[in-house]
Amino acid sequence: MSYGQVGNCAPEFGYCEALVRGIGDIAGVNNPSFNATPVGTLQMAFDPANLANAQFILQEENAVRKIRVKRLQRSTADDALEDNTCEITTTKRYNEQCITVNMISSIAFETSKNEMQAYCAAASRVVTGGADDRSLRVFNDTLDKLLSNMNGIRESVNKQIISKIAASVGVNVTPGDNLPKNLTMIDSITGAKIEKGIQELQFDMANNQVYGIPFVVGFGNFDKFNTSANWGCCNQFGMNWGMMASNAPYRYYTDVMMANLLGDPNRFFVFAPGAVQFVQYNDTVLGALTLDSRHGDTIYGTIPDPLVPGLKYDLAIQEKNCVGGRREPSWIASLYVNFDVAIQPIDIYSPSDRLYGSNGIYWFNSLAV
Repeated sequence: MSYGQVGNCAPEFGYCEALVRGIGDIAGVNNPSFNATPVGTLQMAFDPANLANAQFILQEENAVRKIRVKRLQRSTADDALEDNTCEITTTKRYNEQCITVNMISSIAFETSKNEMQAYCAAASRVVTGGADDRSLRVFNDTLDKLLSNMNGIRESVNKQIISKIAASVGVNVTPGDNLPKNLTMIDSITGAKIEKGIQELQFDMANNQVYGIPFVVGFGNFDKFNTSANWGCCNQFGMNWGMMASNAPYRYYTDVMMANLLGDPNRFFVFAPGAVQFVQYNDTVLGALTLDSRHGDTIYGTIPDPLVPGLKYDLAIQEKNCVGGRREPSWIASLYVNFDVAIQPIDIYSPSDRLYGSNGIYWFNSLAV
């Protein structure tokens, strides 16, 4: 393989496309060499039920990518008259957000000449259907290296969006503030589930007029409660937890990073569908670059994240001439993504509205007593 052939090392498609096909083949397979960190906040944002409520437009202004969101405040009884009049009684305004997409995360790692040559040869055999066990091993070793580094960038993205969401929690109209509300979920001695906590959670969602199935993201005691609800049946009071779990009033995502970032291992988020939207763009797609295109000494492409369907990273494979001060060809592989989150503002409702300050983002503490 010559130095300039990396972009076409597989006979029927390029380097990046070969990796895309490989990831597609192994998605969903338990790989012991790739133990991914649960990133429930990020995964929640890509849930189809959340995406179905997307209300943003990604646009470009002077080469700067922005999100523009426009919503009309609802009227209240204060805007109505107990009379029939020709006069204008309300001037509700549009609530418009314009968010510059300026968050980014990247990770880079080196691939040696021998590794690249082995991958190219193995990829050729995999594509043509003539791969033996050794070729499959080499091909998957390269994928493992890529996927193991993908875990780092995924954690970084998740960390950034958790921090931004935590600074944007709206008012829970039941207590009337945006402080984490305590919910009693399990018995600390027996581990038995306590239904009072889930009752309060459901009441708060109804009181905040959250329609559809809300998303719960967290870990700690809530994870214990959720696990027991899935496995359990009936307690001494006749509560059929198995039936309740099959009709759960929430969608649950595990996120083990929240404990350190929020300062409490038992704190969890609850989101109304559509309250938080993840927005990204890829340089390879929006720019002049195309999949496996070359610019100077670098090959560009995009590659999907198999654990977060819908999330794509830009992938750049840059040629190097020196390793450890000695002249030897190698490659630097870089994964990166430009992203942001669009969060419903706290003034989405007018001051006269009972939901003023509520934006579909709430947090709670799951207690064991």
